[in-house]
Amino acid sequence: SEALDDIAQIAQSLNIKVVNCSFGISGGGTDPTQRAKANALVDRGVVVVASSGNNGGGGSTADPGRASKVLTVGGVNDINQVASYSSGSLLSAADTDDKPDLVAPGGSSYRSKILSVDSNGAEAANPSFPDVQANDYTSILGTSMAAPLVAGASALVIQALESKGHVWSWDSSASPLFVKMLLTASATETNANRETSAYNPTLG
Repeated sequence: SEALDDIAQIAQSLNIKVVNCSFGISGGGTDPTQRAKANALVDRGVVVVASSGNNGGGGSTADPGRASKVLTVGGVNDINQVASYSSGSLLSAADTDDKPDLVAPGGSSYRSKILSVDSNGAEAANPSFPDVQANDYTSILGTSMAAPLVAGASALVIQALESKGHVWSWDSSASPLFVKMLLTASATETNANRETSAYNPTLG
């Protein structure tokens, strides 16, 4: 929560227009304060991208991903099926919205994982294997792998807008919500069942 406050204070001076939040309250939990801070950051002119969480089709999206103004991202596999772990839910509080807003490749235990940087922990996710090579890569999955792809896409959209003369607004949510609208409006629904054929998404 404090990091969101800090970013709100320095965003304009450091030209921060996109923030990736690959974290959430454990188990799909709620934190209205964190949610309010994420929405407030959007009001300060920052696109906030959040992972939907890894609580499965029957599980809830956690805060800050619940926030209505945040661009919340679920995970899909290689063939655009929603991954078994990807959270999603219909939310009813005034400052929430139906989530996720978008999906992006997040890896899958049924198909390919995502190649990502290694946190220099044990190899093979097994404490008995020491870290053989520092600062290398590892195969991983989750909505925290999918959200950065949408954060990057947001930055590319901003770059394209500004190349055509768009002036970024730091004193309202107008510019970040415009980016969110462009990404969600240009996305397509795959009409594919979830990879585990449970909690399948419906067109809408």
